[in-house]
Amino acid sequence: GNGAGHDLYTKVEDSAKYLYTGTRDFIWSIDPVNDELSKLFIHIRDFGEKLFEEKNINFRAFNGVKEKIKLPYGFSREANLIFKEAMTNAFKSSQAHNVTLNLKRDDGNGFEMSLVDDGIGFSTDEIEKSNGLQNIRERANRINAILRIHSVKNEGTTIVLNFTLNKT
Repeated sequence: GNGAGHDLYTKVEDSAKYLYTGTRDFIWSIDPVNDELSKLFIHIRDFGEKLFEEKNINFRAFNGVKEKIKLPYGFSREANLIFKEAMTNAFKSSQAHNVTLNLKRDDGNGFEMSLVDDGIGFSTDEIEKSNGLQNIRERANRINAILRIHSVKNEGTTIVLNFTLNKT
């Protein structure tokens, strides 16, 4: 039948769409006007708003950092991809009703960005096996950030990125 051909077409279309957003993200991340923490937050928030409304998941974002904070080169790109990956995971498999993105100062002189969902959670063994989470960890290492994943079965998942930005 003609089903297979249609599937292939959809796949190609999907990856083209994905490539396009990837390219757009890359261009966004190397534009010097975007090397600022609040701009990064807004970019991630906008992605979340578009994504979660497709499933009627209630998405909120809170930025508790009011001042302008300059980011080191390459930081935006990795942090953006970390949270996109985390959001996509939550969207696909968490079955959450509520997802929240938070940015605040941590107790030290650093910052903390987190994504919290009230979904089904997963076990630590599943974390170790997951490819996506492996990617996230590697990206966090690249920007010298600390990534923590806390998940409780049937209560939800929190992904926290702690980072300190050395004044250059």
